Amino acid sequence: MNGMVAGGGQVRVRDNDWRSVSVPGLGAWAPRLAVSVVVPAFGCQQSLDLALASLAAQSYPGALLEVVVVDDGSTRGLRLGEVVPDGTRIIAAGPGGWGPSHAFLAGVAACSGEVVLRLEADMVVGREHVEAHARWHHLADYLTVIGDKILIEEDAGAFTPREVFEAVSASAAEALFEGRHFRAHWSDHLYLSTDMLVAAEPAWLARAAVGMTLSVRRALYERAGGARVRIPRGGDNALGELLVQAGAVFVPEVAARGWHLGLPQTTRDFPAAERARRPFLANRMPSAREHRSRTGRIWQVPYLDVVVQAADETGHACYEAVCATVDHLLASSLPDLAVTLVGPWPPQAGGRGDDDYDGLDRPGLDLVLIAEEYAHDPRVRLAEQVPATSAPAPWRMWWPPGWRLPPDALGQVLAYAEAQRLGLVELTPPGGAADRPAPRLERTAAFARARHLRAPGESVDDVVRQIAATAVLDTSPAPSAPVA
Repeated sequence: MNGMVAGGGQVRVRDNDWRSVSVPGLGAWAPRLAVSVVVPAFGCQQSLDLALASLAAQSYPGALLEVVVVDDGSTRGLRLGEVVPDGTRIIAAGPGGWGPSHAFLAGVAACSGEVVLRLEADMVVGREHVEAHARWHHLADYLTVIGDKILIEEDAGAFTPREVFEAVSASAAEALFEGRHFRAHWSDHLYLSTDMLVAAEPAWLARAAVGMTLSVRRALYERAGGARVRIPRGGDNALGELLVQAGAVFVPEVAARGWHLGLPQTTRDFPAAERARRPFLANRMPSAREHRSRTGRIWQVPYLDVVVQAADETGHACYEAVCATVDHLLASSLPDLAVTLVGPWPPQAGGRGDDDYDGLDRPGLDLVLIAEEYAHDPRVRLAEQVPATSAPAPWRMWWPPGWRLPPDALGQVLAYAEAQRLGLVELTPPGGAADRPAPRLERTAAFARARHLRAPGESVDDVVRQIAATAVLDTSPAPSAPVA
């Protein structure tokens, strides 16, 4: 089963099979959501005039459309041209950064629409561009829609805003570009190799999030933590990674036609552009494994977050068992991981005035010792409660104290889960012994979507099994006995 609706809720998309969502034809539905188009811009007055002229001719109701142009520090301040949508305004990106992502953050903060559409300032879009984006967001609130992009080698000098407005109004934008030299965007090749993203791996979904034309529900953007993307290069892909981990389904909308005036940097000189983006993306996109081929590194966002419950429900902890487990995990052949230790951590022990501190049978002493053991290890963090999600890490593993596997096993389980596109992997010891808790591996994206879609009282695991494949694996050799 691909798409399904449970309890009158939203359609439940399995993996990235966006085709299970049935959208109405253009012009055959009634819009109700306000759409804010955010246009980051820097020193591009001529192309901006054409972009705004094409937005002024949209089929989407003007009363539901606002356009916010964000001037990212242009030497000559940008201005509104003669043909712009009603309600268009220009704001300054403000201090604290630069680049399209910085400007986009300022635009999102300033706009009010339930749907946010990011559009580059050198795009001319067809009459149904906004409508084609918005119709998806009326049906499900966890979609990321990517518009169509055609690269025109010539710049903006060939047209006037009035010519663009009239052509787009007549649904004849294609005629503007007859005889022009154009190139396919690189994402077209990705679409061909992944059945229009239906079969795309999560890492490629994030890369498909191209900022030329991309839309999301504001609530999804906020739930994903979009405001954390404050980097000068590669911010659209970094946002795509956050949206993946928030459970988004990525929709390539070919009816949202757009023409990019001039070739982007990634097309003009891909090696140089990739070199300038790589360190920013390597730290923030753990699913892009080729960016992390160097060993001996600690990255900003780990590939795997291992959650270890340091204390039982009574607050009792065993220092030796927890340390043996954490040290075993950190020594794994999979270095790109972090460990979250969960327990009722006591305040840091006081000085000589703490009468109980020297008591060797002091309640909670083991928790004090564990906290001190790992307080300065950058791959271990202490949490009072289990965090709601491990995002933006793409994987979370629950690991009971006392379990051990061969050094390569963790990486092998992850590789298997990735290859099979699994949402959940439950590990059991040989023979299926069920008297002890066992590790389980969760794909962050699948569980985020399941939590968002589940009905009251419904098990998250049950929803995960509806939207993703799952597996149960026996481990070998058997886990070690808990350390007493």
